[in-house]
Amino acid sequence: MQQFPSFNELIEKSIINHWDSDALTDYKGKTLQYHDVARKIEKIHIMFEASGVQKGDKIALCGRNSSMWAAAFLATLTYGAVAVPILHEFTCFMLHSQDCICTAFSFFLPCFLLHLFLLFHPFL
Repeated sequence: MQQFPSFNELIEKSIINHWDSDALTDYKGKTLQYHDVARKIEKIHIMFEASGVQKGDKIALCGRNSSMWAAAFLATLTYGAVAVPILHEFTCFMLHSQDCICTAFSFFLPCFLLHLFLLFHPFL
């Protein structure tokens, strides 16, 4: 029977094989190379570990399509957590009413939305 590599092995192999190549580009913005993405993933993994995130925990990701959103998504998946993408057009009130947000362990939110969100969730 044919063995298929795991998702993490595919990501690791791709990063190693393309270390100095361009990986992610923001529209009219910066370009991250594979080694930049690897470092961002590593930093997010360290943050998850320090925060007590366990495999299977939900991580809410809210933001526009960007290289940072993609890095956070890859970091969440490679850590073993569950990525819960949230549409960036949601208002603070919409986010507050979403059940998936209430059960998420951690959040990745744009700065302007984070300040508003904390007004409704002061316990965070």
